[in-house]
Amino acid sequence: MPRIRLHLGPLVHINHIRQRERMQVEDGRHSANRLRVAKSIDIDPRYAALAKTLGNLADVLDIDLDKIILALTDEVNRRFRRIGVNRQRAGRGPRRRAMFGWPMETTLPSAVAAVIPAHALMVPGPYYGAMNEVGHIPVLLDEVLRLLDPKPGEVAVDLTAGRGGHSLALAQAVRANGAPGRVIGFDLDKENLAFAAQRLEAANVNFTGIHESFINAPGTLRSLGVKADVVLADLGFSSNQMDDPERGFSFSADGPLDMRLNPADATPTAADLLASLSERELADVIFQYGEDPFARRIARNLVESRQFEPIRTTARLARLVHEAYGPKARSSRMHPATRTFMALRIAVNDELGALRSLLDQITKGAENVNGPTWLHPGARVGIISFHSLEDRLVKHAFADIARRGLATRLTKRPVSASEQEASANPRSRSAKLRVARIGDDTR
Repeated sequence: MPRIRLHLGPLVHINHIRQRERMQVEDGRHSANRLRVAKSIDIDPRYAALAKTLGNLADVLDIDLDKIILALTDEVNRRFRRIGVNRQRAGRGPRRRAMFGWPMETTLPSAVAAVIPAHALMVPGPYYGAMNEVGHIPVLLDEVLRLLDPKPGEVAVDLTAGRGGHSLALAQAVRANGAPGRVIGFDLDKENLAFAAQRLEAANVNFTGIHESFINAPGTLRSLGVKADVVLADLGFSSNQMDDPERGFSFSADGPLDMRLNPADATPTAADLLASLSERELADVIFQYGEDPFARRIARNLVESRQFEPIRTTARLARLVHEAYGPKARSSRMHPATRTFMALRIAVNDELGALRSLLDQITKGAENVNGPTWLHPGARVGIISFHSLEDRLVKHAFADIARRGLATRLTKRPVSASEQEASANPRSRSAKLRVARIGDDTR
């Protein structure tokens, strides 16, 4: 079935606007659709990109926009019913805003799939509506370019190349005016790295893709005889990884509980951890990495359930966590399984261990910046984190090297997504960027 990735709160809002305006338009069906979409843009500009995408679908494909809106709104109602929330009784204030602010994502209902051809879902554009053909939207892109300030002729290292969004922007800066700049990208996901390499090659960029963890980057750069002027690590996941049920990162669609960044790696999967860890170990993982207050209750339910049947799929894990929450699930501001999935993903990939290793390498590079190290004097290092455990490590590491006079913090506080970006790309809401300049630029 075709898939569309949408934040459902704005759909409810737009649909309500359209219902209020329906009686004001008497004839000209197609024009009426466009008129109502235009009015919704004027009423709430945060949803302009979404409304424009839906309007363009109706215009180009000559289909009834009402069918699209109503089918998607039916999906909203279905999701609310599934979690036991009555929209009419949701009340006002923070509780209601939390409900409608969920970045819920859904498979396109069959009613809409019947009227929209699959190719129409690949609407080009950087933000809302159907995910574009790149499969990922780089977060905080403007802020990254402003703070890292890549210059023509420099060497930029993207420690998490992903689909190449940040790499391409960095390449355009270091290769400006024909300068001999270079971009080196690291990634554990072989398919994403190959996609990024093809993307940058098509843009005539001098790109070197390396299928390794970023913890190996300093040694690899030294072996290449290269020092970095710009370093970026985006600790989030590519949208195509999250959207692929076979990877097991998300519970929006059922799939195997894998969660490995490198599927070819022989390390244990999430299903393996759920089968082998004791109740206490599971509770510790969920509490320490997911910061879930119901960690022990969840672990108890998982251990009891696996005695009858192994927990191998995302849907079953999500259901068991939901059961462990009990009535509290109704008042949770996010899906009860969110923290458990995050905790298992962190454990499977040893994400915090890898980050600590990277921060240690940055510290060592700052200590020996004028010697045989992997960082040029004046190198700008930026790290984008997505939860408090990561951000806390980055904050303390950058503060430490700044206190010792080895670096200058260019962001005393983390830089977050603007309201416009957060509305257009819900996954950017939790992104936090911190940047430090290493040593003094004496070149």
